[in-house]
This record gives sequence, C-alpha cells and structure tokens, in this order.
Amino acid sequence: MAPVASVVSAPLSSVDLQAIQKRLCSLEARLTQMTSSTKVGSQMNANYDKCQTRQKFVGKCHYCSKVGHKMNKCWKLKRDLAEKDQKSESKNNSLK
Repeated sequence: MAPVASVVSAPLSSVDLQAIQKRLCSLEARLTQMTSSTKVGSQMNANYDKCQTRQKFVGKCHYCSKVGHKMNKCWKLKRDLAEKDQKSESKNNSLK
C-alpha cells in the first residue's frame, strides 16, 4: 500500500490522473485474481473490463486525412479496396 500513500501525499500538480487510474485498475485486477472463484470476483471482473477503456487515437489517417483513426482502421480505405476488388472480379468474369 505504500505506492498509493505516496500518490495521495504527492503535491496535486505532480499527480497524473491516468497514472492513478492505471494503478487503481492494476490493484483491482489483483483483487479480481484473488477472488475469481467467488461471485464477488465475477462482479469485479466486469468492473475491471470497464477500466480497460481504450483512448481515442488523436492522430490523422494517412489515407483519408480524417482525425480519430489510423490507416489500418480507415473505413474509406476498406470501402475503396472492396470496390476495387469488385471491379476487378467483374472485369475478370467478363474476359472469360
């Protein structure tokens, strides 16, 4: 419990909210592992999953230039590739 006490006693300017959340999630995970065989443990697992939220990507896509996703998750790229595949399939079928 010493790390938690050090966070509490630290000056407010040096306390990072994400560091506190990460520490609480890791403590919750440890508690979950200790009590996983009980009903309380399964409820804690559900709470732990809530703790593991992903942070939104703040960069810009290199394909469509929109903010909020990377190129490998780009909806426009996936749609364009699907259209390209569909056109090439229809072209190949017409040649046969």
